[in-house]
Amino acid sequence: MPSRAAKAGAGGRSLGPKAGGEVGVHGKSSASQLDEDQLQAMKQKVETLQADLSRRQESYIRRERAFNMRIEELEEEVGSLKVQAVVRQGSSTGMFFTQEGKPTGVSITCDHG
Repeated sequence: MPSRAAKAGAGGRSLGPKAGGEVGVHGKSSASQLDEDQLQAMKQKVETLQADLSRRQESYIRRERAFNMRIEELEEEVGSLKVQAVVRQGSSTGMFFTQEGKPTGVSITCDHG
């Protein structure tokens, strides 16, 4: 009866069928090869999802910064409009107001004539 090494050939590896988890030419079973392929596919999926998450986070941060800048611009515009309204009100009544819109209680008019 031939020895196991003789069946394997000169390389000493089994050349038997790969089905059912038996060892193939490279010493790995088909089940473990399938597991490695699945593992690589899962790793690739995780990398893809991480890249997508990173891209979405960066996009969110850019949008948030743009929104905050726009809010600041609008707040400055509202403040400017309030000051203009106070100045107009003060010039028409002869009263002068502080920047917060409160009257100073002092009205100075000069007639040189």
